[in-house]
Amino acid sequence: MCYITTTMPLMLTQLLAGDGAISFAFCMVQIYIAVTLGGVEILLLEVMAYEPLPGHLLSFNLPCSHGQVLPVAVQFNILDNRSSGLLVSQNCCGPNQINNFICEIPMVLKLACGDTRIAEAIIFGIGGFFIMVPLSIVLTSYGFILHSVLQMKSGGWRKAFSTCGSHLIVISMFYGPLLWVYLIPKTDSAADRDKHTAIFYVLITPLLNSVVYTLRNKDFHRAEAMTEAKNFTSVKEFILLGLTSHRKAQLLLFGIILIIYFLTVLGNILIIILVKVNSNLNTPMYYFLSHLAWVDMCYVTTTMPLMLTQLLTGDGAISFAFCMVQIYIAVTLGGVEILLLGVMAYDRYLAICCPLLYPVLMDKCCQLQCSSACWITPSLVCLIYIVCLLCQNYCGPNQINNFICEMPVVLKLACGDTRIAEAIIFGIGGFFLLVPLSIVLTSYGFILHSVLQMKSGGWRKAFSTCASHLIVISMFYGPLLWVYIIPKTDSAADRDKQIAIFYVLITPLLNSVVYTLRNKDFHRAVKEAMTEAENFTSVKEFILLGFTNDRKVQLLLFGVIFIFYLTTILGNLLIIILVESDVQLNTPMYYFLFHLAVIEICYVTSTMPIMLSHLMAGNGAISFPLCIAQIFVAGSMATTESLLLGVMAYDRYLAICSPLIYTVVMDQQCQLQFALACWIIAPLLCAICDAFLVSQTFCGPNHINHFMCEIPAVLKLSCGDTQLVENIVSSAGALLLLLPLCVILTSYVFILYSVSHMKSTAGQRKAFSTCGSHLLVVTLFYGPSFFIYVIPKSFSAPDRNKHSAIFYVLVTPLLNPIIYTLRNKDIHRSVRKILQRKDF
Repeated sequence: MCYITTTMPLMLTQLLAGDGAISFAFCMVQIYIAVTLGGVEILLLEVMAYEPLPGHLLSFNLPCSHGQVLPVAVQFNILDNRSSGLLVSQNCCGPNQINNFICEIPMVLKLACGDTRIAEAIIFGIGGFFIMVPLSIVLTSYGFILHSVLQMKSGGWRKAFSTCGSHLIVISMFYGPLLWVYLIPKTDSAADRDKHTAIFYVLITPLLNSVVYTLRNKDFHRAEAMTEAKNFTSVKEFILLGLTSHRKAQLLLFGIILIIYFLTVLGNILIIILVKVNSNLNTPMYYFLSHLAWVDMCYVTTTMPLMLTQLLTGDGAISFAFCMVQIYIAVTLGGVEILLLGVMAYDRYLAICCPLLYPVLMDKCCQLQCSSACWITPSLVCLIYIVCLLCQNYCGPNQINNFICEMPVVLKLACGDTRIAEAIIFGIGGFFLLVPLSIVLTSYGFILHSVLQMKSGGWRKAFSTCASHLIVISMFYGPLLWVYIIPKTDSAADRDKQIAIFYVLITPLLNSVVYTLRNKDFHRAVKEAMTEAENFTSVKEFILLGFTNDRKVQLLLFGVIFIFYLTTILGNLLIIILVESDVQLNTPMYYFLFHLAVIEICYVTSTMPIMLSHLMAGNGAISFPLCIAQIFVAGSMATTESLLLGVMAYDRYLAICSPLIYTVVMDQQCQLQFALACWIIAPLLCAICDAFLVSQTFCGPNHINHFMCEIPAVLKLSCGDTQLVENIVSSAGALLLLLPLCVILTSYVFILYSVSHMKSTAGQRKAFSTCGSHLLVVTLFYGPSFFIYVIPKSFSAPDRNKHSAIFYVLVTPLLNPIIYTLRNKDIHRSVRKILQRKDF
């Protein structure tokens, strides 16, 4: 673990930055630590080979204790100091390029200008000694072990070989590359060969060690850590009491928080896009601001969707595991924001106090290193928080007086002594709050001193660039210092909850507002983006050619499509009303059917009214924004339907294959989560596809050989290269069609297997009757969709695509309610009940 931490983070930084520069001092440090740890592993492998020697082979007693391994490792540490000293004593004055991905002694020695023979001889001698002597002990040990095992009469030899097999594999993986590279420090072979060998012992061996020792090890399999963890904590879920228990207030808060969530996401996406596309914003300040926008967007996505679900269902239950995950992600992102604010303060200090050195000190490599450190460090440190929480015993009350899971509140529910955990959390939290805050205050102290000495009007610009950052710092640190520095507050819990509202809801929303409201660079970037968007596409409208140019046929089609539209709306409205009004239809199957009916209404409303207006007017003109809006809405509804059909298949699988646990698994909360997932995922993915479509240039013909706007048909009119967009749309379409289809097919394979094993013929008929309608709808939906969306190169036959589109735009939404109601006894019974009401 220490070895890969010495090598891999630097490799990752270099791969991300595309810059392999490493300072001389850091190179020496990396060599020292890596070689030291390699030496420790060599000695440990020797000790592990010595440990399983049979007791009767030892003529004297040599007990192996912890105190005997450490001095040997320390001796290697001392010898490694001498090796590092030999490297530092060399004169490196020539080329500085190392043909490797990490610093290693042989490669660095090749760059020395002077005579390296003495250094090579010493390193060769020490390396050979510390490789060959332990290897000799290993071979001798296994020689004695083999001799002893061969003399065993019982089946004990199997156990002996099983205990030694893993160790022998690890020794082979470790010594093979080492003997290849380190025993010959100045090899005449190709340098690339040594580099390829290094890949094995730097990347592969540390990964495989844990796999080799645990894969077939019965002791590890038998380890009862999971069982003990389950028994240690009797609380399986927490109950978040939320903001209020009043139902009307919950629904009102749902609407408010939903608006805040969308505004926060949109505001931060705007910052990210502007910084990415506008060359004037390619500065360190805006680079770090884009990372801050990512942090805020991820943070609200960790907290708000769960709040919205709880407000909508009125149920604050959250599983223990999910609570821990939320704490980890939220605290990690909070830590990232803390460090980013410190880095941004240091960036302002360099820009104002050291303007001449600023471009050199805060170059792209430095920016990447700072941002990487901000993201990686909290994610590692927050693991300590989670370990502290998981080590506690939760056996008592499980009600959390908050709307999200937070460490101080969860710790209050622990049954045991939490003082150590509180002290650790207090110490780490205080360090991660106060150190960046100290950097911020120190930076602004120097900035204030520099600004006061300015004679010209430059102080106004300096203050304008710093004001936004200072406001954000004030909004961020105020609530955090109140809640997190004091993990066990004696004040009222409601006060802490009210403070949490500020940094969970308000701060992420205001961050984007504060940075953009009076920022001239952002205002200029928005204006440029809007101007470029206007100039980028000369086409202001498209002309949909529709079905035909014959006026009489157009009027006839108008009447037919109008009947289709009304029938579709009425049929799906009937399903919605029946499911909503009849208590007997309050089952998961009809709940999802309710959502399917809503989708069909939205889908036909996004397509048919425009078709009807074009047929009536005889003119297929549609503005560019309306065309993009139609693509987004229709695509979102179709994608939501695809996901929902997969969920409905899974629901049928649970109902038929697992009837005893069906009501427990598919409860109201699970139904709502599935429905929300379908409604949220689809628009987000369609928005990405639309964004790529809008980025295309449309400067040529504007005639679309279709009766509605669709991505394949519109892409044909683009003037630029559409290969990337076609690939993205094709991949997204295939993913969103194939994944639900795989769920559907897998579910029905299990259903078919269960039904075939049923002894009752009536049970088989009932199972097939409940699945028949769904299978028919799936066939109607997926047939035309695969024909058009999965094969993007079908553009060669536009009329064929248009005829296929008629089916899923007009026919499928009409047939869905007919299929689900025609032979459905529950629907028939519900209709009769409504017709028999006296007030009807």
